[in-house]
Amino acid sequence: MAPVSEMNSCFIKGKLEKQGLNNASFLFPVGDAGARRWLQLHNATGNLVVEYIRSDPRKVSPDLGAGIAHISSMEYWNISSNGPTASASVELSFDNVNSGGITDLNQLRVASFNGSSWDDAGNSATTGSAGAGGSVKSEVRQWSPAQSTLFSLASSSATQNPLPIKFESFRAFIQGKQVRLEWQAEVTEPGSFHIQRSSDGLNFERISLVEALPGSRFYTYTDHVLTTQPQYYRVSLANDNNTGVASRIVSAALQTPGALPATVYLNQSTLRVQLKNAIDTQYDLQIMDVSGRVLFDGPVRVANGVFSMTLPSHLS
Repeated sequence: MAPVSEMNSCFIKGKLEKQGLNNASFLFPVGDAGARRWLQLHNATGNLVVEYIRSDPRKVSPDLGAGIAHISSMEYWNISSNGPTASASVELSFDNVNSGGITDLNQLRVASFNGSSWDDAGNSATTGSAGAGGSVKSEVRQWSPAQSTLFSLASSSATQNPLPIKFESFRAFIQGKQVRLEWQAEVTEPGSFHIQRSSDGLNFERISLVEALPGSRFYTYTDHVLTTQPQYYRVSLANDNNTGVASRIVSAALQTPGALPATVYLNQSTLRVQLKNAIDTQYDLQIMDVSGRVLFDGPVRVANGVFSMTLPSHLS
């Protein structure tokens, strides 16, 4: 079995072929979307081609064979024979959150697609640990000449390895004097999102909970943070059957009022402002007269340090 430390190296995006295998092992360093998702063949014979596909295998088919409770919603691999009959056992790598969440290695499975449904290809060995990275190995598989077979991570238990739980997006941005979090996630069972915040991106604390409901995909939370230092956020989904399926980490920072040097251009009714050292996000703009009376107060979007707007009629 391949060591877990090999997972975070360079990879080949696309197809990778190994010819002349003769009862041999070979690791295919394939990947996509910035991550290596290797596959290793054991006791392999023949000429075999491997490709990693960062997409939902349930779009190929949602049908499951006996012994499979669910498959991944995030990734799968294609193995094809380029020559005579081939055989091998297949070892698929996983990377916890980036694979949808691994909670129980005993219930983890390799699933193979038979043309209509995903079959149980077994779990003859595993490496790594739940909540981290590792791999799972199938029983020996056979390929006829020019045959292709798809493989996916799967679970034999509906309550373990929440592979279908997927964070589709997660972002943080400034809205007025607050930080707004927005995310999309596919939820299969009721639970709660743990909103976590950190000042260093390493040590997180839970600041709130948002209810997670099956069928709902869009969620928001507003943090009334007081500091102007950068804050880091992540969202972790938890319910009775899984814990710690987390999003990626995002950051946002409130700017101290009046701390950004600005160059202002006014052309009739168009206002253009160039800000130095500004973060590309949404700011709250206030326009006041010489007496301090607020004439305008509203959000503006800064891109590349610049924003422009058409002034309201009472100001132009």
